[in-house]
Amino acid sequence: MHQIPDTFLLAHLFRHAPGEVFRHLSEKDIRVLRHAVRTAMMEMPHYRYRALLAAWRADAKTPGNGADRQPQDPA
Repeated sequence: MHQIPDTFLLAHLFRHAPGEVFRHLSEKDIRVLRHAVRTAMMEMPHYRYRALLAAWRADAKTPGNGADRQPQDPA
């Protein structure tokens, strides 16, 4: 059996089945994860941040994803 790297597993599951990951996390785990994500976002280069905003807006425009409202640009 191949040893799949944890970073690949984490990225793949968060991309394709985030509910499966969050189902196994405690409230504290989720708070720590949110803090890590927000910290990483604040430290990312401007061009990556703009790409993140563009992806967020595109996701909000996708029919059937549960997002009925347009995201607001954070000020």
